Amino acid sequence: MFTRILTVALLTAAVTPAAAATIVRDKDRIILTGTIQAGDDTAFAAAVDGNVRMVVLGSDGGRVSEAMAIGRLIRKRRLDTAVPSSCVSACALIWAAGTTRTVDGRLAMHCPTFPGELQCYAPTRQAMIAYLREMGAPAAVIELQEAAGSTSPLWVEPAQLAEDRHLTAQPAADANDYVAPPEEELTEPPPPPRRPRPREHYGYPPPPPGTIFIPAERRVMQCLPTLLTLGIVRLCI
Repeated sequence: MFTRILTVALLTAAVTPAAAATIVRDKDRIILTGTIQAGDDTAFAAAVDGNVRMVVLGSDGGRVSEAMAIGRLIRKRRLDTAVPSSCVSACALIWAAGTTRTVDGRLAMHCPTFPGELQCYAPTRQAMIAYLREMGAPAAVIELQEAAGSTSPLWVEPAQLAEDRHLTAQPAADANDYVAPPEEELTEPPPPPRRPRPREHYGYPPPPPGTIFIPAERRVMQCLPTLLTLGIVRLCI
């Protein structure tokens, strides 16, 4: 397990090497630019507080494990993510974590490699795909991550993100965060009307109209205004 975690941590998903990411706090936003390197997840966590609402991204990628750690903190804090310029490779992992995700610039996918190599590393690619699914990323983003190579990024078309202004999968809320839906939504629909059952006549079907059933004699007689039999008056009702 430790070996696998170390392997993921050493892998990068960047197009070109560059300096470590720059993390700047601007009012209720954090602006992350540059290449994501070791320790950037710690620096990002130190910049986040209860007043942060959005993370603005402009990065060419970098280390996978740090990007996923930043993304999971974004999801935990339920922050929004925005891409005004470009967000490539590992940066897209961070973008995918936003509660509301916007891309006014461009988003691209790239496969993970060891530094200085061109061979895509399949286990870490699968870890990235699993992470994107966990974050409810658009299907197009996941498909491009599955297909991306190491020499050039695959750009996501704007039309493929047109319906992704909000997440389709929200993070699991704690029990204390649960809000019941409006009362009318809790009301079950009324049951269908039940047809009245015919009255039973001592286990026999009801007599036809204009007749009367005599239980003691177990027979049906024509209705009369009054019928006197053995001192019992039977009336048609």
